Amino acid sequence: MIPVTGENKKLLPFAFWLGSVLLIVLLGAHLVRKEFEHNTGRNLMALATQLARHTALSPEQVAELSRLEFSELVHHPLNQDFERQARELMALTDIRYIYIETELAPPWRYRVEPGEESLYGAPVGTGLDIQYLLDAQSLPWNSKEGSTPVAEHDKDRYSLLADTNKEVFRRRQPAYLVTRDKWGKFITGYAPFYASDGRFIGMLGVDYDYAAFSRSLHRYEWLLVLLLLSGAGLFLMLRRLVLRSIDAERRAQSSHQSASRDGLTGVFNRKAIWEVLEGLWTQAAARPPETVSLLLVDVDYFKEYNDNYGHLAGDQVLLDIATLLQTVADRHHGWLGRYGGDEFVLLFRGLAPGRERQLAQQLVRQLHERAMEHRFSPIADRQTLSVGAASLSPAEGHGPEVLFELADRALYQAKRRGRNAAFCHA
Repeated sequence: MIPVTGENKKLLPFAFWLGSVLLIVLLGAHLVRKEFEHNTGRNLMALATQLARHTALSPEQVAELSRLEFSELVHHPLNQDFERQARELMALTDIRYIYIETELAPPWRYRVEPGEESLYGAPVGTGLDIQYLLDAQSLPWNSKEGSTPVAEHDKDRYSLLADTNKEVFRRRQPAYLVTRDKWGKFITGYAPFYASDGRFIGMLGVDYDYAAFSRSLHRYEWLLVLLLLSGAGLFLMLRRLVLRSIDAERRAQSSHQSASRDGLTGVFNRKAIWEVLEGLWTQAAARPPETVSLLLVDVDYFKEYNDNYGHLAGDQVLLDIATLLQTVADRHHGWLGRYGGDEFVLLFRGLAPGRERQLAQQLVRQLHERAMEHRFSPIADRQTLSVGAASLSPAEGHGPEVLFELADRALYQAKRRGRNAAFCHA
């Protein structure tokens, strides 16, 4: 025990102050972590929910993907398309993985082997009861931009469902967890994922790399202590920590907002344009007999274009067509969304009677006049459009689904007439 002398008594206030400063730093760091986890977790939940809603898999595709080896999965078109869209989000944030995981029933393909107990946190022989149905990851953290990731072992496609994750699977509700596994520590946002027939498949997860934030936080903690000893750094460093937390929250919110946009064309995606339609329907219902007009646009023989000119050229065609459609939408105060691979939707409110027919014919004519080469189209030497149009007033007692069905029927009639045509439902 250190004797309390007169000289030591002079140091007691300083020691108390220093201890208080360290306690404040530790408590502040803990609170910042919790606040960061809460805000980021909720934003990741929202992002996972949006991704789950506009990611579509049929039961046949689910069965096909579940049978693949890892080396086959990474080259499968469904996974490549999923990863391409996911990496557009990863480029904006510290999100490392976006995936769909499904729970497996015994017998399990892989089990915990000797030496892997600490890796999985389970005894030898425990079955790996989780399979990653689709798996998108950013480039390895130590790789340079443009390099090719090293292929993983097939067992890396499987994992062990922890107790907290089992509860998430059981509830089938959006949630977030702070987890640590063999890949690192993550804040993960979850949303339930269903096949196109409505069957529950598993959870779509979005993993935010916690390590990047933790490394920065640890560095600032030590700097904060040193500056506090001089009596001037406490406010400055706490301010930097708060600003960093706010910036991280804004980036997560930006990722959530980008989830409403189509990754290629930048227009509204299928889920978002349907929400626009529902909003317009509600507004028009309050102003009877105002109508809502819907133009359903199909890119004629786009598969043949893609197969023969290549996907890059096909993407450019979609971009050019989206630009044309957006120009028309903006000119008439409308909205544009990509409804499928080669389908677009234009929405207008309060058009004059017959104006939707004119706009549909205008779109067909304008693209035809652009003479975008398509030597593999059976109907023309250029890329063409088929457009179905319809207008309906909510005052007639129908919902927006009926308007979409009428436009879809009109599009069918345009195709029956040989495509490169527009048809308006009477």
